[in-house]
Amino acid sequence: MDTSSIDFGHPKMNEIAVTDDWLNAAKYPAMTYQGELRFSGDTPTSVEGRLTLRGVTRPLALRL
Repeated sequence: MDTSSIDFGHPKMNEIAVTDDWLNAAKYPAMTYQGELRFSGDTPTSVEGRLTLRGVTRPLALRL
């Protein structure tokens, strides 16, 4: 995702989000999430993955 394209639906918050204090969009123009769906039978239950933000990658599990 292009970090400069973030849209919270509030112009002032959008301005703050791309600054050095938050996403630092100038230095880190992209953030990524790569994950794999986990299922219980035919029903998806979670996504196990890794989020890269500001040049740092960490595990991130999303529960459905």
